[in-house]
Amino acid sequence: MEVGTESMDPPIFVIGRQHCGNTLLVRLLGNCSTVLAQTNENVFFEHRTLIDREADARQRAERVLPLMNIAEESLKDAVRASLHAFVERAGEEDADAVALYTHGMNVLARLAGKRRWVQKATSYIFYARELLTAMPSAQAVYLERNPWDLAASSKLRGDPNTTLGASAAWRTGFRLSRALATSFPERMFLLRYEQLVNDPERALGELFAKLGLAFEADVLDVPHVNEAGGRTHKGTQDYGAVDGTRGLTRSRLYYYPDVLTPLEIITVDCIAARGAARADLEATYPELKHRIRAAPWYRRVAFAVALPWLVLRFGVRYLARGHGGSLRHLCARTWRRIRLLGTRRA
Repeated sequence: MEVGTESMDPPIFVIGRQHCGNTLLVRLLGNCSTVLAQTNENVFFEHRTLIDREADARQRAERVLPLMNIAEESLKDAVRASLHAFVERAGEEDADAVALYTHGMNVLARLAGKRRWVQKATSYIFYARELLTAMPSAQAVYLERNPWDLAASSKLRGDPNTTLGASAAWRTGFRLSRALATSFPERMFLLRYEQLVNDPERALGELFAKLGLAFEADVLDVPHVNEAGGRTHKGTQDYGAVDGTRGLTRSRLYYYPDVLTPLEIITVDCIAARGAARADLEATYPELKHRIRAAPWYRRVAFAVALPWLVLRFGVRYLARGHGGSLRHLCARTWRRIRLLGTRRA
């Protein structure tokens, strides 16, 4: 029997950069009784264009299905049947990738007894304009964290491109998110990690009101991550939920001086806080544990010498990850990032 998806509430996408607390925010939203939450990384929009090149709508449905991150086979079978029924009703032209994906996720939420769904999708800062245009009712939340703690978290998880990758990603997200919030003020919302952990009831209360959700105090009942026995040490990969811990914690707020070296802190200063961004950062994060400063001449020389090697290492790691095993997808994904990095418009 077809599952009804009428009167569904708008989907929500959490699109902050890596290590900003995206999983935490998705869990908080998922504590609402009406919301189905998926904390696995979603990459549907990275594949959307390639899926729409499939001439057969049933094939498009089959390619969309695994991108929904459905773990249970019985649910997957139910969603597959509903997708094929949707193709029969809508026809080949109207059953495009976005229509199929939206329908499938609505069915999945309905099967769970929910009215809407939320997904973590950190790469979607590069697809947000496309997403918000293709899904006219969708909402997005950009969770932002100061770039020094972002680099520290990246370092603790063993990322060799700590300062270069994390700082560049932060600056890109900072620029794109503000352009999108200006273009879509009713559907693109900005939230700082520091606000969330300092005053969670106020921060989430305001966010939930914008999203049309009812906020209750028990929404904050979530497990800590990486808190057993103190902070994670460099190289540790076990950063899942910790048993016996509940609620939000301020323990990883402005903790970067304990993790980053002075040279790494200066590197973040140079990449993330250069130009006009410096004044914005100082005003936005008044509790920083250091004064943002320009790197001394010898640091600038060392950075210039090391930059080609850092870029090469990043490129090798990027290609090694494969990003879905498709050369066409990898090329499209890379070109989108290069194009957006080179423009002022998100």
